[in-house]
Amino acid sequence: MMNKIDLRLFFTEEEWEKICDHCGICCLYKIEDYDTGEYIYTRIACPFLDIEKGNCISYLDRFHKMPTCAKISAETLEIAHIWMPRHCAYRCLYERRPLPPWHPLFTQGNEQSNAQLLSKITALVTAENDIEMCSKEKILSIRKSAIQMNPGKKIEKQLVANVIKDIKI
Repeated sequence: MMNKIDLRLFFTEEEWEKICDHCGICCLYKIEDYDTGEYIYTRIACPFLDIEKGNCISYLDRFHKMPTCAKISAETLEIAHIWMPRHCAYRCLYERRPLPPWHPLFTQGNEQSNAQLLSKITALVTAENDIEMCSKEKILSIRKSAIQMNPGKKIEKQLVANVIKDIKI
């Protein structure tokens, strides 16, 4: 990784929360291929993911209700970026790449209120965004095809049967 930076020094907690694009892809279960280290996404969603909005319906209490929920913070990015989708703003920041052009900071809300945050993000970018990323439409399609886990069936079978194929996330 090129010259590491401490993202905790750059963003307030409120700014950090605004960086999320609410795609919901990080809330899909993943299978790790131990031979390659690659993470394979499935259509199985966390039971607390609002599939329509891409938000956690139990955000404030998520770690208590879902012990496997991963906290995405400046402190955890060194490990978490590995399994995050390529378009994820947090992963982009960690890899010092620009955010995707469809990110809500560019397309929604008051541009003036986002200007300071975007300026901080831009100051961190040192690399080209030469990584193939999903379009916003493809991400919405993936999220809308997500399904909740069936508690009556073995989780391993459900995950394998619902692998998202032929899409680099």
